[in-house]
Amino acid sequence: MPDSHRPDASRSDSTGKKRPKSKKGRGASVKRRKMQARRHRDPSSNESPPKGQPGNRHERKDSDGPVRLNKFIAQAGLCSRREADVWIAEGRVTIDGETVNTLGVKVTPDQDVRVD
Repeated sequence: MPDSHRPDASRSDSTGKKRPKSKKGRGASVKRRKMQARRHRDPSSNESPPKGQPGNRHERKDSDGPVRLNKFIAQAGLCSRREADVWIAEGRVTIDGETVNTLGVKVTPDQDVRVD
């Protein structure tokens, strides 16, 4: 029977000696230990701020800050971000009465954005 058809052919090296089977997901034991450490962590230690507190990495940014123009147009429901980029490049968008044809411009909610 050729070597390629033997079930253990992939585990042998050039000398023909068998290598030990590799454990599936070698990092699994490390991940398991980390998860157990999190489960058994003392809640009074306050290693990370609670939800909604500043410093939480999953906290949403303020919506009052500047936003890219293509995102602003897409969030208004007029088109997709990519289509908004095309409209901006074509000069179909105005901010406070001035035509914009540069991508990456940021706008704030108090500015007047119009699309023809």
